[in-house]
Amino acid sequence: MRHSGIAVVVVALLLSGGALFAPVNAPAVAGASDAEPLAEIAWIGRAWRAERDGTIIEEIWSPADGGCMTGMFRLVAGGQPRFYEFMSIEAKADGIFLHMHHFSPGLKRWEDTPLLWELIETTSEHATFEVRNQPEPKKLIFMKQGDDGIIIRLHDFEDGKPVNQEFAMQAVN
Repeated sequence: MRHSGIAVVVVALLLSGGALFAPVNAPAVAGASDAEPLAEIAWIGRAWRAERDGTIIEEIWSPADGGCMTGMFRLVAGGQPRFYEFMSIEAKADGIFLHMHHFSPGLKRWEDTPLLWELIETTSEHATFEVRNQPEPKKLIFMKQGDDGIIIRLHDFEDGKPVNQEFAMQAVN
């Protein structure tokens, strides 16, 4: 009888008491770890959605844990996907950074390397990231709107001219 790879991993995990996925540098004592470095922006970690004129935008972020969050964005217009973003926010020794890749349908990557945004300002209700590896300055601002809303504002450039976009979304979880 053949076993699927997933079944083998599940059995190994059960037999090991979960040790297969234990962090390499796990603290020896429960509660001995440092505070979550992304705690102040952890409110971003939800599923967000907006719909206008038949266009749907969604942005989904995992909870902050271990100094990282992962996210995805999709834009659907006319019943078809237009593009995606895959992202991570990571706490490093020299700051907090958002890494972003854009994709066309079929996961055709737009950039050779991810856009790198540095967190330059934060409060419990907003977070401002500034792009570091592009010729023109860009900002991405997350703004909390009450308990169930978010505005994501992008300050960008197209053909050397400033372009601002704003996405107001509601929580779906």
